[in-house]
Amino acid sequence: MNVTEHEADGKLMLTLNGRMDFQSRHSFHQAIEQAKGSKHQDIVLNLSDVPFIDSAGMGLLMLALKTLGEANISLSLQVVDG
Repeated sequence: MNVTEHEADGKLMLTLNGRMDFQSRHSFHQAIEQAKGSKHQDIVLNLSDVPFIDSAGMGLLMLALKTLGEANISLSLQVVDG
């Protein structure tokens, strides 16, 4: 999985591309930790280019929600069908 980031409307947008599964855990975790260290209080995960999420991927999303929530950072999911 590739993760790119940009800022929009004061929010940090993380765009994920590729499968979200056990194999993608390191790149996803690294992106979340970088986002947590940023100045942003709102993070949006764009999942539009994620064709597959398995149970490990769902676990990664839940862990991200917990990790960011403990830092008082909101997490939103975005899916745009194009």
